[in-house]
Amino acid sequence: MAQGTGQAVGAVAPCGRFGPETAASGTRAITRFGEYLALKEPGITGLDQLDRTLLERYLAHLHTLFAGRVVHGDTIGQLSMFFTAIRQHGWDDTLPTTVMFFPEDFPKEANGCCAR
Repeated sequence: MAQGTGQAVGAVAPCGRFGPETAASGTRAITRFGEYLALKEPGITGLDQLDRTLLERYLAHLHTLFAGRVVHGDTIGQLSMFFTAIRQHGWDDTLPTTVMFFPEDFPKEANGCCAR
């Protein structure tokens, strides 16, 4: 148990809350995307080179790996939140506005918060 919280360490936080598992999931999603870029898109060296076409190739890649399992939608959602955070906090103004995910990009089984 995490001291004073009544929750097990590493437990998935309820929707809208940030916990250790959420942080780990986000880290895995960003790492997975970076590994994809290094392997399949080695010419990409900055956020300014990302675009929707590249994301669509990545979505196809995720489909071959996960085929609609929960991790499929989680990966897309976590990466989407990362792109949103970049814009929200002004971490890098070169991220194109076309670099975003849409509800249709998520596998049907993974749509909606906490759908398991």
